[in-house]
Amino acid sequence: MDHDGKFFCLSFYNVGKTFLETIKFSVSNVVIIEPNLKIFKFEINNKIYEYPCIQVSNLSKVLIDGKYLMNFASSALVNSKFFN
Repeated sequence: MDHDGKFFCLSFYNVGKTFLETIKFSVSNVVIIEPNLKIFKFEINNKIYEYPCIQVSNLSKVLIDGKYLMNFASSALVNSKFFN
């Protein structure tokens, strides 16, 4: 979120294409159940930067427009071949 509280950015990982077809950007309501606040710090050119971040590791703890984000989860596909 910016300093004025007018802009913020959300990153969602492990969600499928149907999520992009469902969410209404800049309009949808997002509810995070049991948010975990973390402060990220890093240094660039001897200057330290930090910003707050809300981390949610369980998609069932996020609702978008009243729908659980877990409903949009994508499954991982593992493909392997053995060569002799």
